[in-house]
Amino acid sequence: MASLASGLARMGLMMVLFALLAACAASPAPTPTPTPAPPTEPPAAVPMTARPYALGTTDVQVDVGFGATELLELRGTVASPANPGRYPLALVLHGSHTVCPTPPDQEEEPFSCSQVVQQRNDPGFAYLLEALAERGFIALAPDLNMAFRSPFDGEANALDTSRVQLILDRQLEALRTGDQAFALANEVEADLTQRYLIGHSRGGMAAYGVGVTWDADEATEVRGLLLLAPMIETPLFQPVPFTTAPAVDLPLAVVLPSCDGDVGNLDGQHYVEAARIDPQRQQPAISILLPGANHNFFNDGLTVDDSRSAFGFCDPETPRMPRADQRGFLEAFAPALFEAWRTETIFDLELVAPAQPVPATIAGVPTQSFVVYPAAQRRPVLSALRSTELDVGPLGGAVTVQDATLEFCAYQSFGAGILCRPFVQIPGGPAQMHFAWESAQARLRVDLPPTAGDTRDATALQLRLALDPTDLRMPTGEAQRVRVVLQDQAGAMAEQVVSIALPTGRLGTNRWSDPVYLSSVRLPLSQFDGVDRAQLAAIELYPESAGGALFLADLELVSATEVIEIAALPEPFGTLDVQLTGANTDPFPPESQLFVRLRMAGVAEEEPDLVVVQTYDVSDQSLPLEVSVPYNRATLDGRNDYELEAGILVPDGTQYNTPQPVLAIRAGEIQTPLELIVEPIVIVEAPTPTPDATLRVVIRAPEGQPFVPGLDLSVVLLERETGAPLAGATEVTTEATVETFELELAYNTADVKEGGVYALSVQVFQDLFTVIASNDDLEPIDLNADVVELQLKVVQP
Repeated sequence: MASLASGLARMGLMMVLFALLAACAASPAPTPTPTPAPPTEPPAAVPMTARPYALGTTDVQVDVGFGATELLELRGTVASPANPGRYPLALVLHGSHTVCPTPPDQEEEPFSCSQVVQQRNDPGFAYLLEALAERGFIALAPDLNMAFRSPFDGEANALDTSRVQLILDRQLEALRTGDQAFALANEVEADLTQRYLIGHSRGGMAAYGVGVTWDADEATEVRGLLLLAPMIETPLFQPVPFTTAPAVDLPLAVVLPSCDGDVGNLDGQHYVEAARIDPQRQQPAISILLPGANHNFFNDGLTVDDSRSAFGFCDPETPRMPRADQRGFLEAFAPALFEAWRTETIFDLELVAPAQPVPATIAGVPTQSFVVYPAAQRRPVLSALRSTELDVGPLGGAVTVQDATLEFCAYQSFGAGILCRPFVQIPGGPAQMHFAWESAQARLRVDLPPTAGDTRDATALQLRLALDPTDLRMPTGEAQRVRVVLQDQAGAMAEQVVSIALPTGRLGTNRWSDPVYLSSVRLPLSQFDGVDRAQLAAIELYPESAGGALFLADLELVSATEVIEIAALPEPFGTLDVQLTGANTDPFPPESQLFVRLRMAGVAEEEPDLVVVQTYDVSDQSLPLEVSVPYNRATLDGRNDYELEAGILVPDGTQYNTPQPVLAIRAGEIQTPLELIVEPIVIVEAPTPTPDATLRVVIRAPEGQPFVPGLDLSVVLLERETGAPLAGATEVTTEATVETFELELAYNTADVKEGGVYALSVQVFQDLFTVIASNDDLEPIDLNADVVELQLKVVQP
């Protein structure tokens, strides 16, 4: 087994790569009235056009490049009602996008530059600010460019939240004191105790972090978080977000563009998955997928269609959502959502109302969605959070299948590569079941014991599922119909039929091209006529086709009110108490870090195995040490064993490691006592072998469309079956208009697998994001050929 040091190095590289790649309604409600201190008849809110504001400089020094510094400027864009009153505050936090002009003699944008010449990203949300002001909110979009591009006062900070919060706190103090720069109308005042946050990309990550901080302040009420294509703020080496702590219990909505070319893994779904497993949750959490939408088009200032970026997960043939539709969705949905949160009518929205089916569109735009109801309104029939549910459901009834298989998939963040779902990228990697059938008589049945059979307090049955498009039993290109059957103790049955569409995309060499999103189907129980809901005995799923497979994350009863008496969500988090010992008893120097890793036992190094890595500051401490290692139980499969490893990194480069991992959990049982021995290690880097072979490649432009200057070509020589590169990616830029492009790829013959089939993957980029040509067939090539010729095809924008 490889050492922990090599594992940490591998994870560190992954985190650096992820950081680099991820830079960055219902019908109208009545016009709202301003919040407290209103006149007898509150005035209607009349919108004002969004406008810039500048509050001057602060005492905070920021880096603007080449060793120069400036004082941080406070500025942004605002829209507000015109009529007198006290209004709630909506803050819109933009992401990290293009900021600095690119000099003529450079190819890439400078990381930092003077605030005078920066491209502002806050005006791109002017349309949203105006829509919010029209519904009775004072809406601000602060300029956050420097929070994403510079340390403050020379103190580097790996995370953005503290810098963003400093800017927000300074600006809100100016708003509180009536700074005239905001140009609010006479007697218009912001109620700073009621705050709503919208965040896009890194602004979404920051909005969540700020919301957590403000929620802990009794003087401030965070009324809702709306996150658009958000990133996840992940500590160093932490592979899976929310593995050690629950999500903040605030009204939450996350919007995911399915063709996100920036946050391609749709990591923001983790915020909702964390809410899903919280047995004490009191606020609803909403996830919405916008099919074909991209990362950028929420912001009017971003013009690049990133959906065809190499960092995304959408097939070129997948239909894209027009910019106007993506913008129109947000313009309609955000004010309606905030109004529902403000008036505490969230359960009246069609999207959330338990008594209504899940809508197929919101604001006229096709959507998929999933709602996590407050724990008191949920009764899980099959939560899919534990492998024990393969046999017994959370209510105590038997789980059985007929002519089918049922498999458990633990909560992971890796997506593609997970053992029970190796060819799909499922946003958030939720703990779930994989149900596959092989005949038209297949069935999944969950029995309800008599103590749980009275469902009269429930409003609907909610299923969260998606077809597995990679399963060979799946009929090609067809939607699947599943009969959902309720049976009572007298044997009477009632059913509803659910149609599940095949996910968009196609199967490539090693994965399904598009994200596979698990969306909700909500069936009002009033539609199941003829069964005694006071004595239900079972809930069954009957697929109508002769073969297929689906992912099932939730099968639960939900209520319109907090009246469900049986809450069977398991406690999500556990703790391992660990003692570390070793021969070195000297105190570790300042800034020494301890890493404790919990991983699946007996898994090959290249396969996903990580459950959690927890970090600890051990400055001035010495062995023996005692630490508690928290973990998320949904990341474990109770049928597997898990082991612990530890390492200590000292600032001078000295490293300590556990020579052998220690078995920590066997078949779901924690082994005690847990003692890890750490010893100093010496890392010897293996020399990089010199390539001993070359492959000459001639790349032909699409017919009638020659290569023009300034195009970027990415050429990868890879093993066709696994996608593993034989030669590192070669990046070249065209300098003239040509019909063909020639290059040589160097590789090591020792790396060529016997019997392996190899291919070339070529993509042509315009503006670094847009793929305009490629060879999508990955035809096998002969490594011994004198020359390999490839004909590229146009990728339609």
